[in-house]
Amino acid sequence: MIVLKIQCKELSFLFGETLALDSLNLNIDSNRIALLGQNGSGKTTLLALISGLLSPTEGEILIDGVSPYRERERSAERLHSMFAVSRYPYRMLVKEFLQYLKSIRKIESH
Repeated sequence: MIVLKIQCKELSFLFGETLALDSLNLNIDSNRIALLGQNGSGKTTLLALISGLLSPTEGEILIDGVSPYRERERSAERLHSMFAVSRYPYRMLVKEFLQYLKSIRKIESH
């Protein structure tokens, strides 16, 4: 089993003038984690930073001691990621989503 050590030190990221991450300190020593938070809380930004798709405005990330955006080849040996594209309309309420499913699957009301 491969266990990665992921370290974020004073990690910050700006989208224009919007602060997406603010001085995040995080240590992960596990092969499985759950990243939970509200929409817009920075989960996808953090994953993009860890993957090396973005570089931090401030601070650093290390994957087993290797920077994913400075040493791409070495970090790619340790980390693989895939971002999925949702097949469903974004920001849909549960009730709206169920109505949507009903409309495309022709489900009868009970």
